[in-house]
Amino acid sequence: MEYLLGRPGADFTEIAAADPPWQRLNKPNLGKQRDGAWLLLRLHNTGDAATLWYLLLKWPVLDRVAVRLHYPDSDRWGQPMPWR
Repeated sequence: MEYLLGRPGADFTEIAAADPPWQRLNKPNLGKQRDGAWLLLRLHNTGDAATLWYLLLKWPVLDRVAVRLHYPDSDRWGQPMPWR
């Protein structure tokens, strides 16, 4: 997992196009960040079948969470997934 601090005014398209200097997350806690943080997770399914993946965030004070998948075969990003 990698992270990028700040950039609260940026949207997903800007971050994806800019290829900013992501930093490796060595511990699973960024603490409280006034300007937020972007997280990048690289997952690779090595099997032939589709696999279900789950992302669990146990932090009740998150203001906004958006999840998008990258499809390398077509080099495109999916739409934001609803977060419940």
